[in-house]
Amino acid sequence: MLLIPLLMATRVGFAACPSSAASLQSSLDSAQLAFSSMDSTGFKTATTDAEAEAACLTDTVPAGVVARLHRVLGLRAFVDGDEAGARTAFAAARAIEPDYVFPDAMVPADHPVRQLYNQAAGAFSATSVVPTPATGHLEFDGTAGARRPSERPTLALLVQPTGAVKSSAYLWPGDPIFSYAASTGAVASTVTVPPKATSAHHGPNLPLTIVAGVALAAGGVCYGLADASFNDFKGSQSHDYTTLEAKRSKTNTLFFTSVGAGVVGLGTGVGAVLAGHW
Repeated sequence: MLLIPLLMATRVGFAACPSSAASLQSSLDSAQLAFSSMDSTGFKTATTDAEAEAACLTDTVPAGVVARLHRVLGLRAFVDGDEAGARTAFAAARAIEPDYVFPDAMVPADHPVRQLYNQAAGAFSATSVVPTPATGHLEFDGTAGARRPSERPTLALLVQPTGAVKSSAYLWPGDPIFSYAASTGAVASTVTVPPKATSAHHGPNLPLTIVAGVALAAGGVCYGLADASFNDFKGSQSHDYTTLEAKRSKTNTLFFTSVGAGVVGLGTGVGAVLAGHW
């Protein structure tokens, strides 16, 4: 586990154009591994690479890989606090692979991502017509045609008659498509749009925060009782072995209970912060 952040860190700056479907799959593998390992830095690096590679593909991408791209970038939107963006990306993934379920090792059953993913089934299905290219054809999420999903993100490709990809882009709703010559002689132009707005990061996980607080409070109480029991042991006037042993045992039990509760409280508190972030 200690090697994973180091391995993920080596990916910084390795996304390059032109890119291939195989390179995109490699970035998606890295992103999923980093998310499962709660490696925030590695995850953001890999997802940034994947989105950059989607903008300079040289070959077409299998539908299953496109679905993975949507899921991974949906997770990235969630991590960035953009639940609306996550929901639309998950809708795009489910439009391709409606029966896919996140592995528990990657997204636990009670993770809020699961709820967003379930809500995305069949949502955001509107499309809009874009100009037909003068040569070659357009593909949106692996389907040839001029109908672009307008309410959810899509992987857009301009495929030449040879089968090679001339232009590509991962388009979020509202993003303009890349420039290309249309069959009417016009040019489908690209304009600059502001980046997607994101909301604030999630706070600590509430149930885990409550457990951490209770554990720390219990640890404090047990420590106080252990201290009182120790003072009683030291001040005892009895020389009876059984009585002294009972006092000593009570003191030790309370002390180690306080230590255990403190460890649980601190560990759960860290978990609350990580769970709230992820």
